[in-house]
Amino acid sequence: MKKKTKIFISIMLFFVVTFVLYHSFWHFVVLAKSEEFSNADEFQEIHENLSYLLTDGEIVYNVEYPFYLSLTGNLAVQANEGDFALIIWPQVFGATTFGFMMFNSENNQSYEIELDENRNALDEDFLPVVNEHSEIIDYLFERAYKMWGIDSHGDL
Repeated sequence: MKKKTKIFISIMLFFVVTFVLYHSFWHFVVLAKSEEFSNADEFQEIHENLSYLLTDGEIVYNVEYPFYLSLTGNLAVQANEGDFALIIWPQVFGATTFGFMMFNSENNQSYEIELDENRNALDEDFLPVVNEHSEIIDYLFERAYKMWGIDSHGDL
């Protein structure tokens, strides 16, 4: 075989092996972690192998699996009236990230605010909004902990 052909085959083999290893990691680690969050029999499958929903009284729980080969899906805890939601992005590597979403029907204003581990807004401009709604934020974190064992420090 010519030297160029051997190099080409070696490079292609490297990419194929790398893809197979990454796919295996994604399937057995990332996807398995997502399945842990939706393993309750009560969860209803919304999109096959992608989105699961559970309504428990005034709270709606949602599990979004990561898209193919993506590392991050999300969890959501939403007050049933729909104005408030806690979004959780569990990470395979690193700290879990949290966000608070709210819709203010009085002024048609919606907020999407990233929170730190102490449940404070990362952007100081949103601190008053988070402080004003700290009770509902605490309540949604409490419900997330009861459902998935996740607290604001990202501990599972």
